[in-house]
Amino acid sequence: MHRQKLVIRCQMRRWTTNLPMPSTYFELVKCPMADPVTYNDSMRTLEALERRLDGDAYVAARVEQLIAASRGSGPSLAEAAARLHLSCRTLIRRLRGAGTTFHELLDTQQRDRAETLLANPDFDITEIGHRLGYRDPANFGRAARRWFGMAPGRYRRLLTQRPA
Repeated sequence: MHRQKLVIRCQMRRWTTNLPMPSTYFELVKCPMADPVTYNDSMRTLEALERRLDGDAYVAARVEQLIAASRGSGPSLAEAAARLHLSCRTLIRRLRGAGTTFHELLDTQQRDRAETLLANPDFDITEIGHRLGYRDPANFGRAARRWFGMAPGRYRRLLTQRPA
């Protein structure tokens, strides 16, 4: 059996390193971990995400990213619109087109942050409220009751009792 050698010329001392390979190389070497079912499933997922990023859904995804990257209570509507180079009214319209509102995105992000922080017993409930932008612990308690249907301390106990 004849084995082909792979000879690659690689140039260094540049800002980028290029590794040119003939396309026939990929036909010769098959990945032992390749799974066509996983590949097809991944491609369907990526195509669905690509469709989601078209139009209004893309704006909603960008707003979610801005909120996730912010500290505390998140950016205001005006700040988010300015970061996306949109007017407030256009941002509201685009989010409505995606089936959501700025307040819903902000509230969902706050809820997710609260759940993550409540799962960590190192943080006091009051500190979690402050990290989320609540000046008064009672306001955080009301928000937690709205999100989880119970007080934050009770929800924390529920989270820590779950098996991993």
